[in-house]
Amino acid sequence: SDSFTDHTTGTDEGHFLFLLVNNLFTQESVSMSMDVALHDHDFCLSFWYRAVTEATFKVDIQNQSSTDTLWKFTDRVTHGWTKAQIQLPPLGDATVRFTVVRESKATQGYIKPHLALDDMTINSGLCPQYVCPENWTKCGGEDFCFSPEETCDRKLQCSDETDEINCNC
Repeated sequence: SDSFTDHTTGTDEGHFLFLLVNNLFTQESVSMSMDVALHDHDFCLSFWYRAVTEATFKVDIQNQSSTDTLWKFTDRVTHGWTKAQIQLPPLGDATVRFTVVRESKATQGYIKPHLALDDMTINSGLCPQYVCPENWTKCGGEDFCFSPEETCDRKLQCSDETDEINCNC
C-alpha cells in the first residue's frame, strides 16, 4: 500500500502527520507536544505510525520535576501502519512530546525516508496486551513485531536485538 494513505480511511482522503526525514540536517530535530492531565488514573496513549527512517523517534513525558522517555526507536522500517501503545504514568499535569531527531548522516539509502503519525488517542485505563499478526514475533523489550523473514537478517528490527539473537551464520 502507498506510504501516503491515511490510516483511518485507507485512502488519500483524510489527515495525518507526515515528515520527510531527509529534510532534517544532522542533529536537527522536530517535535510536537500535547498537554495532558494524568491525575490518579491509568491512561493509555495509542497511535498508528509508519516509518522508513534512520532517524530516532521518541515519546517523552515531562512534568514540573522531570522528563522521562517512554518509547524510542532508531532506524526502523515498518510494513504499513503499525500500532503503538504506551502506558502513561500518573504525573498530574504533564506534556507528552513526540520528537524526531536525525542523529547522523544517512547511510541506508532509503527512498523517501519518512515518519507518519495518525489516530492519536488517550484512553482511560491500562493499555491492552499488544498482539502481533499471525506468525510474527514480538520484540522482547517493546511493543513491535517482526516478520519471520526479518529474523536473523542482520538488520535490527528490535531495539533490544531480539530479532537477531540465536542466529546461525
